Amino acid sequence: MRTAATNATNASTASTSTHATRKHSSTSGLVRLYSIIRDRNKVGVSPHVLAELRDAMKDVTLEELGIEHSRPRGGMTYLHMYEDEHVSMGIFCLPAQSRIPLHNHPGMSVVSKVLYGKLHVLSFDWAQSPVAERLATSVCDAVVGDVDDPAVLLPESGGNIHQFTALTDCAVLDLLSPPYSTQHGRDCTYYKIEKVLPDGHAILAEYEPPSSFCIQSEPYTGLQFEDDELLHGNSDTNNNNKEVSGDSTHTVTCATKTMSTATETLGQTLIPLINKLQDVFMHVKLDATLDLPQVAVVGTQSSGKSSVLEALVGKDFLPRGNTIVTRRPLILQLIRHTHDEWGEFLHVRGKKFYDFGRIRHEIQAETERSVPTDKGISSEPIRLRVFSPHVLTMTLVDLPGMTRVPVGDQPVDIEKQVRRLILKYISAPSCIILAVSPANQDLSSSDALELAKKVDPDGVRTIGVLTKLDIMDRGTDAVSMLKNDIVPLKLGYVGVVLRSQQDIINSTSMDHAREAERMYFRNHREYDAVSTHCTVGVLAHRLNGVLVHAIRERLPSLRQAVESALEKKKKESRVYGDAPPGSTGAARGAMLLSILDSYTNRLTAALEGRGEHVPLAELAGGARIRHIFLNVFNPILDAMDPASELTDDEIRTAITNSGGITGSLMIPEAPFELLVRRAIQKLLHPALQCREYVHDELLRIAAECAPSEVARFPKLQACMMESVEDFIALGASPAEKMIRNLIQCELSYINTSNPRFIGGNEAIAHMNAAKKPSSPRKQKKPLPQKEALFAPSNAEEEAEEGKQGWFQGWFSNNEGGEKNVSLQRPPDVLTVSDEVTEHEVVQVQVSRLLINSYFDIVRKNIQDMVPKILMNFLVNHVQRGLQKHLTHVLYREDLLEAIMKEREDIAERRQSCQETIKSLRKAMRLLDSMPSDLSSLSSKASKTPTTMCADQNVHAN
Repeated sequence: MRTAATNATNASTASTSTHATRKHSSTSGLVRLYSIIRDRNKVGVSPHVLAELRDAMKDVTLEELGIEHSRPRGGMTYLHMYEDEHVSMGIFCLPAQSRIPLHNHPGMSVVSKVLYGKLHVLSFDWAQSPVAERLATSVCDAVVGDVDDPAVLLPESGGNIHQFTALTDCAVLDLLSPPYSTQHGRDCTYYKIEKVLPDGHAILAEYEPPSSFCIQSEPYTGLQFEDDELLHGNSDTNNNNKEVSGDSTHTVTCATKTMSTATETLGQTLIPLINKLQDVFMHVKLDATLDLPQVAVVGTQSSGKSSVLEALVGKDFLPRGNTIVTRRPLILQLIRHTHDEWGEFLHVRGKKFYDFGRIRHEIQAETERSVPTDKGISSEPIRLRVFSPHVLTMTLVDLPGMTRVPVGDQPVDIEKQVRRLILKYISAPSCIILAVSPANQDLSSSDALELAKKVDPDGVRTIGVLTKLDIMDRGTDAVSMLKNDIVPLKLGYVGVVLRSQQDIINSTSMDHAREAERMYFRNHREYDAVSTHCTVGVLAHRLNGVLVHAIRERLPSLRQAVESALEKKKKESRVYGDAPPGSTGAARGAMLLSILDSYTNRLTAALEGRGEHVPLAELAGGARIRHIFLNVFNPILDAMDPASELTDDEIRTAITNSGGITGSLMIPEAPFELLVRRAIQKLLHPALQCREYVHDELLRIAAECAPSEVARFPKLQACMMESVEDFIALGASPAEKMIRNLIQCELSYINTSNPRFIGGNEAIAHMNAAKKPSSPRKQKKPLPQKEALFAPSNAEEEAEEGKQGWFQGWFSNNEGGEKNVSLQRPPDVLTVSDEVTEHEVVQVQVSRLLINSYFDIVRKNIQDMVPKILMNFLVNHVQRGLQKHLTHVLYREDLLEAIMKEREDIAERRQSCQETIKSLRKAMRLLDSMPSDLSSLSSKASKTPTTMCADQNVHAN
């Protein structure tokens, strides 16, 4: 990024930078940067130091940094490399079109370089006028890319306030001296251009970026400060810039001296915490896994998996053999310690093993104790802690080596057993997979990578380890593999050279093995381009950093998981009780009364809507009974039409029958009462159904309200529920009787004087008012002759008689031809005539109005009274007298011992639950022991575990 400060610095330090460049021409730029940073006295704002930093940054390569041009698409990310009180350094990876708003660097110098891609830089410096006016001078408004030299920004010049806009996917290496610090007044402030003045100046206003502005942190996997001497105690090989053949100098990455970085400091805090949590949960069973971060080592039997672990520890301590030796997972907790070296097993508490040969024998013995040689493998882990000043703190899980063919007395399904066990560990989202593969075999067919891909298809939590680089075929190397070109992994690969089988037989020390590894990479110049991805030291630091990142990512959700598990176990503990009920009658009686009191209080609270856990997804308790009244019972009664099932003929028949011999001129009362009683009778069935539903609902609520501790006592549970059912039934019978009496009362007296009853006159008036114009009256049909009461014997005789006259025929001589009049016998079943008179139509319609009116009065009475009856005889009955009834029935000296006897498994479950609660509380104390401001630690270590957003005061440079 070309700025005025850059040009000034170039002019003032040309000779010095030339000399520096010549001096470090064969040394990587990143190593030179670390060398300058290591010298605390050099770090500052002097032009000389800035020139050295700029020249070193000019030679930094992507390979050294462990990043690629084609990073995964997504939001802005930050890879934090290093920070102390004098300097901080990291990489911003920006996707195309992303922007970091204008921001300042108060009292700070900045050296930055575009690593790849292009971005637009807009920068300002404060004008000489008072800062309160926020008047700024434009310094740079240009496009810069990876071909441009690094830019240097000074506290008051060079574009100290700048904005980045990515034109393509790009990355920027940023170095700040000193770092941001709120404590020392170096806080990051964002600005926006409020106004552009004609003279080119601009007025800037403080600005709060939107919540969408977010920079996600990711792990940095490139070259870091490392100390091979501290890692493995090799004081003879600590020259970081050792010269070899000719006049060239080749510096291997793992030879860089370590400063005690804050990343390791944070690891010393976080990783032991996870180790302690693992120990806490070792002997307790939880319903849900807490998914503690750890590194699982996966590989085939011949991949060099055990040698990798021993190299990380710096000791020869693992059992070896030609078949599966690791038949139980070995959880290896490495703890950096400043004094002696020793190991401790969790199953042998308090005993320290200073002889690592004895550690090997103990692993073998403990394995044999639970897994004889003919029993395959076991998922029960062995836990080993190793304290040493030569290790980096981390947690590794050594899993059985994968095999395809059973050997000796191994089970025929040994391959499936091993894969199933490995998948159990590596399936956890927080598990880092260390996939060990021999470099002299095809990487695309690696069993370790194939299994890792099943649970980590994107390779975001898998680190590849390439072994046996020293025995690859002549003319071949692992450079393309280490460059992540063959099977890409987010965390990349690390190549290591380990002890051979002959070295192991000859008991070659780890120090000599590490020196041999260094010499191998020095002598094989093809690995210069990937030197940041080689040696056991690089692997150790990368594992430590990635594990710290995983732990910090997991900590917030881990705390929530522990709290949730603790609450769940407390709830379960209440079921089992704090202690047995006691051996004396008084103790049992006191517990029984406590349970009964708790039960009746819970039941009353549920009926009144005051339950402890009122659900949000469904109705519960008393609300269900109210629902029966309002939404089940009432709608059914409202839908009943008393006259809908009566036909007009039935009503006419009733009216005709009630008229008797004399008939009726007006609408009689008797048929109305007859028909309305039949309608009222139909209200009994839904009323009794309502009683049944409320009774069942009470039983349901009573069962749900039983205290959890009742489950401890099977006899008490059975007796109590039986007593509850009996008591509720005591109220059900009088409730039913009361409902029947209510209906009977309505049937016994039809009160036509009720003011709400419509009455006959009003019914007729209502009918006339609603009457529509009638259609033409139909002509009466002549009655069939067969139905005539008086019929002549035949037609001819009738005609002849008509001719003679009626008088003559009356007094004529009947002898010889006299005709008698005959009656037709009525049928056994008589119905009303098919002919409907206008009077009958009026009678039918008025009757319907009267029946509906009176039935509506009765219906409202029933809708009002039935819920009151049920509340009195059932609900209130239970609330008033259940506790007294239960005490009377159950609190008896002859019953106490039997009903207060616990289930046989309760004592064991209580103890297990209490132990789990104790462990969870211990876990909470461990989590609470973390520094209250974990971010203060992370600012001195790695920002990769955090998500940096605008509201978190991001220090974007």
